[in-house]
Amino acid sequence: MATQPLHSLQRYSRFKLMAYSDQKSWTNGLTFFLWVLSWLRSHGVSVPIVFTVDRGEEFGGKSWLKLIELRKLLSGFGCSIIQNHAASPQENAHVERSHRTDDEEFYIPRLLSIHSQKDFFLEAMHYLYYYNAVRKHSSLQRRSPWEHLVANSPDLDAKIRFVPPILLDNIAVQLGDWSGYHLLAQYQKDRRKYKIFFIYYHCFLLYLILMFK
Repeated sequence: MATQPLHSLQRYSRFKLMAYSDQKSWTNGLTFFLWVLSWLRSHGVSVPIVFTVDRGEEFGGKSWLKLIELRKLLSGFGCSIIQNHAASPQENAHVERSHRTDDEEFYIPRLLSIHSQKDFFLEAMHYLYYYNAVRKHSSLQRRSPWEHLVANSPDLDAKIRFVPPILLDNIAVQLGDWSGYHLLAQYQKDRRKYKIFFIYYHCFLLYLILMFK
């Protein structure tokens, strides 16, 4: 069962996307970035996107080459990346607080009752919907992240709140054994269209079909 969570948390609304993997690898990190961007762009988010990340291997780690190439790729989709200083979790305080909420309201009370990957996927999806669309947050004046988000961005596709968590290892295996560098180089040449988004989106749909067969 996948045990390593990756999060994308919108700082002001607390709206969250989640993915899981058996290992925090560069390949899985790259897949996560592209999936998050595809989900947001395909549901009406057109503003520039900024990722704030730690120095984990899945986000490039200490490799300046990986970080440079990742920034080149994602800049073509209106996205930039800020890498935190080493050993500075306070620079991502919102995400750290979100991790604590996940522990208290999902992992601790629910994990022992989950016995399969399919069960885990369903439980995680239910929790993610609860967190984004139902749970009231004191920092948002007792509104849910979705209510806060749509109040400030009324043109968003309402289906954006039905976020399915993904298991990154499954998608990476379906795409084949690759380090990510050739993918960065290939799609850096043509960034005007969101082809890569649709590739990952279709891989995700294929993954759902395989999961529920």
